[in-house]
Amino acid sequence: MPVDKMSMHRKGYEFAQLLFGLGRLGRLAPGARVLSVGAGHEAPLYWLANRVGLVVATDMYEPSWRDAWAGEGDERVLARPSDYAPFPYPRTRWFS
Repeated sequence: MPVDKMSMHRKGYEFAQLLFGLGRLGRLAPGARVLSVGAGHEAPLYWLANRVGLVVATDMYEPSWRDAWAGEGDERVLARPSDYAPFPYPRTRWFS
């Protein structure tokens, strides 16, 4: 496998497809609700909170697993999700 393909991370592609697809399907609406399973503290969740009525995020937020999952399921996001937000979002639309 070429080195450039090995260094690619799938998440950028997955996020782009997710957000593009939701837009094409007309699902980005104030009354929409999003459930994200295995959410970690990914940036698209905060982006979605600006475009839908509610985002519910869940993951296996176990402190002892933090190293195994490269910090993607950091349990501190439960108490302070805004610490992980890459941009402002309406906090009344977020629940984890």
